[in-house]
Order: sequence, then structure tokens, then C-alpha cells
Amino acid sequence: MMSDLRQALRVLLKAPGFSALVVLILAVGIGATSTIFSVVHAVLLRPLPFPESSRLVGVVNSVQGIEDNVSYPDLQDWYTAYADSAASHLMRRSLSPGTQP
Repeated sequence: MMSDLRQALRVLLKAPGFSALVVLILAVGIGATSTIFSVVHAVLLRPLPFPESSRLVGVVNSVQGIEDNVSYPDLQDWYTAYADSAASHLMRRSLSPGTQP
């Protein structure tokens, strides 16, 4: 085994540019694989931090396909109708005077 290691070291030292390129490609490949796995694990594989997360639903107030804000009385009705409810607000607005942003 030692003779094989010496031979490998001799070949690597004979072509240092190629050796550096191989090490760089391996490092980038390992880093990219690790990063992609971390993102997939965090976004897709890890369960949500809520008890019974499979029962979560989203409710949107829309009239004829146009999403609108929920009024405060409607929100109070939803709180009393559904146990353990919470609210969040997602704002979608156009900053141009016309219909196209």
C-alpha cells in the first residue's frame, strides 16, 4: 500500500495544475451537494413546527377571483369558529397608476 501511495504522490507532483483542478472540482461538487441537501431538508423534509401540521389550512378572502383584505369583524368570527386560529397578512400591491406594474 505504501508503494501505491508513493506512486500516487509522484504522479500528483508531476502535474500540479491537473491535481489542483481535480481537488477544486471535487470541492465544488461536494459543497454543492451538501448545500442542495441542506436546502431540500430544511424546505421539504423537515416537518413544520406545529402540532398536527397536516391539519393546517389557509383561508383567503376573495370576491370574483380578486383577493381582498379580511375585515376585522370577519376575522373575529373566524377566531370564534375555528379553534387555535392565527392570522397573517400578505400585502400584494402595484406601485404604478395603471393596471400593469
